[in-house]
Amino acid sequence: MSELKIPSFWQALICFGGILVMIVVGVIKFKVSIHVLLILSIIWTCLHTYSLGYKFKQIKQVMSDGISRGLGAAYVFYSDRYCARGVS
Repeated sequence: MSELKIPSFWQALICFGGILVMIVVGVIKFKVSIHVLLILSIIWTCLHTYSLGYKFKQIKQVMSDGISRGLGAAYVFYSDRYCARGVS
């Protein structure tokens, strides 16, 4: 990847705060499904990432890398949970 900007504290706060407000207001006030709000949060985050100079391919690659890194931990958590119950 080429030279990319790192978000400032305020940019990160606006992005994270927007997600938090979107989810809380959506669930409590408008009774919107959390799944819809999570998709809107991903779009919101991608727009902020795009404003930092990332292109779509780079955003997609970073998201894929994050998922593949976190998947191992999720697998260990769920495999222990199901093996403790005797489910294979």
